[in-house]
Order: sequence, then structure tokens, then C-alpha cells
Amino acid sequence: MRKLILFLLLSLLSNESYSQNGWVRQFAQNSFIRDVVFLTGDTGFLAGSNCILKTVNGGVTWVNTAPDTTISYNFISFLNQNTGYVSERQSSDLYSPIRIYKTTNAGAQWSLISTSQTSFGITGIQPINENVFYLSTGYTIYGPIGPPTHLGSLLKTTNGGESYSTSFYINEYHNFYSTQFINENTGWGIVMYDTSTTKMIKTTNGGQNWFLSDPGLRSISKYQFVNESTGYIIGFPASGGGVFIKTIDGGTKWQEYRTHDSINDGPRALYFIDANTGWLCGRNFSISKTTDGGNSWAYNRIYPPSYGNINFVKFNNDVTGWIKGDNSSQTVVYRTTNGGLSFVSQINSTIPENFSLYQNFPNPFNPSTIISYQLAINSDVQLKIYDALGNELQTLVNQKQNAGTYSVDFNAASLPSGIYFYKLVTEKFSVTKKMILVK
Repeated sequence: MRKLILFLLLSLLSNESYSQNGWVRQFAQNSFIRDVVFLTGDTGFLAGSNCILKTVNGGVTWVNTAPDTTISYNFISFLNQNTGYVSERQSSDLYSPIRIYKTTNAGAQWSLISTSQTSFGITGIQPINENVFYLSTGYTIYGPIGPPTHLGSLLKTTNGGESYSTSFYINEYHNFYSTQFINENTGWGIVMYDTSTTKMIKTTNGGQNWFLSDPGLRSISKYQFVNESTGYIIGFPASGGGVFIKTIDGGTKWQEYRTHDSINDGPRALYFIDANTGWLCGRNFSISKTTDGGNSWAYNRIYPPSYGNINFVKFNNDVTGWIKGDNSSQTVVYRTTNGGLSFVSQINSTIPENFSLYQNFPNPFNPSTIISYQLAINSDVQLKIYDALGNELQTLVNQKQNAGTYSVDFNAASLPSGIYFYKLVTEKFSVTKKMILVK
């Protein structure tokens, strides 16, 4: 009894304690979702087959705001909290009508911007202001023999989408994959250079002229600039193996980094909230986080059931963020409020007969281990980590959960070797177990 009282007292007095959630699944459907945008930690949109889904409560509920639920939508982008654009998925024809929908009331209504122009398939939307935005386009022709043919261009409108001019098209380049503008004049784009190589191009005069800003990779998966000088790329060099590279001079020179298995598994997504703090994601739901501009990384490998790859990551600040993953049949979206290095997944919705907290596996561990538990009824749940003195170190779960079986991936990369305790508290059940970290 005296040890229990001391344990609770130390927990209350500890100045190291904090309460944060892990990754929580907020969306899982068989519908095919092609693009994602989150404006805040609570408000976001999913664009895909027959839907433009919107949430205003962090993904707890979603409402279909699509103007026509018989068609599919490809890419979505917002200029500000109210004004956004979404592209209708075009036909498989080489040239298809440009159909862009616009909202000025945060997705409550969408209106078609009429145009008689045609283009290759739209691969991205980059709004600059109410009148100016860019459309990336690309189309691939597969013949019976030989390599495929890639066609594409970058279109620009200065009248809100009533008409478009070609900002970039050179015969040696083909598919135009995406653009990012840091202001009205300075932007970057990714183009297909030949049948197997992608390159980066840059403009400093609003798309009037473009020049190569080549990082020397065979292919570029994703990129992001946080200002005119600092940018990041994940991709593959000719020698193979995924890399993370960085520029601090706007793309003139690039420095190569290699990270943990999020790169070795294949780079799929990245996002930086500033020049120092960012996340990389790869296959098998692997996530790495840096707080020093890519010099060092904290790593977490996550294995939710039957979901293979993370292809989208976005953080609104250093703790609140989103990831989207896909497999052949389902799209899933997870939300975190602890920076993304712990994960909560419901692995079985069958209602158990009893409450249980299982021994973590593996144990001993370094640096990650999986903690599983089951709930016999719907309940408020807390799962916390303590050190050997009873100091509360981390809250992995702090939310209402339905009856079922859950697992949490706990990453202890920042902790020293030693004995730790994890404690599950529900409305009807409380238990503590020991685990050992060996580095």
C-alpha cells in the first residue's frame, strides 16, 4: 500500500508528465481517395470516387459535399480557409475538357468553373490568389512495343479559370506532375524527363520562364519548400535506395541524407512545418521525425492490419497531424496529437468477455514495442507510461473507445535503458505491467 501511495504521489508531483494521444484511425472506407487536404487540426477534405468528404471535428464524422456524387474527383487544394478548388477526374481520352470546381464558403457549396478548353489529365492544382492558379497536366500512352510516351504541360489562368495559357511545355519533357509556389513569382515543378527519369524545374518570374534545378536523382517521389531557400526531396538515385536530400539555396545545390527504414522501405510522403521540423513516411506505415532539419531522426515502424503504404502526411503544428494510407481495397486516415511517434489501432472489433492488458511484445525491447489490450465494453481509456520511480512519462491513449481489442506501438527512442511500467485505466478495470528497455 505504501508503494502504491508513493507511486501516485510521485505521479502527481512529477513535472515531466504530459497527456498526449497516439495515432487514431479516423477514416476507413472502400472508396478510392485520391487527394487529401487539412486546413486545421480539425477541418479537412478527402477527394475521390463520387465524393468530396469534409470533417470539422478532427475526423470523427465526415459529410459528402460533392456537387455531383455520380462523378469522381482527383485533386483538391485551398487558397485559404474558405476558397478552394477541386478537379473532376477526366476521361481516358488524350484531350479532355477542363472541369474545375470552386468553393468560397469552405466547401459548403462547389460551383463549376466553365471552360471550353481541353487538356491532358490534371495531376495537380496550385492556387496563387483568387484569379491566378496553375494546373499540372500529364498523359501516358502505352504502345504494343517500346517504352510509353509521356505528354504534359503546365497551364496557368489569370482570370479565375475562365481561360488558360501554357506556362511550360518543351518537347523533351513530358508529364508535369506537380507544382509548388512559395509566392507569386517563385515556384518549382516536377516533370518527366524521359521514360524513367524525373527532374525539377524552377521559375522566379511567375511561370514566364523555367530552368532546371536538378538534384541529380533518377526519380523524385515528393518535395516541399518551406521558404525561397530551404527545400526537401525524397526520391531514388540511379544507384538505387531511397534518399532524403535538402537545399538551403533555393535548389542550386543539394545535400544528401539517408534516414531509417522509412527511406529503406521506399519514400512515399514528407511534410515540414518549418525549416527544422518534419516527417518522412514510407511503406509498412513507417514514420521518421526530425527536429533539426534532417541531421537526426526519431523512427517508428507501424504495422496496422492489412494497410501497406503511407502516401500522405500533413501536420498543422509539431504535434497535430494526419497520415493517409492505401492498399488494394481501402483508404485509411489516421490523426495524431503527439507528433506521430506512437500508434493506436483497433485490431479486432469482436466484443471480448473480459478486460485484459497483455504483456508487451517484444520484451525486452529496443526501441519499439507493441502494447495490446482488450475492452469488454465501451469505455474511457487511458494508457500511460511510467519510469521505475513512478514518474509519468507519456500518455499513449486518452479517449473514449469502443469494445474490442487494440494495440499501441510505443517508441522509446528518447529514453535510456531501464525498467518501465505501463498502466491501463478504464471505467471498470485498472492494471499495471512491467517492461524492460535494453539499448
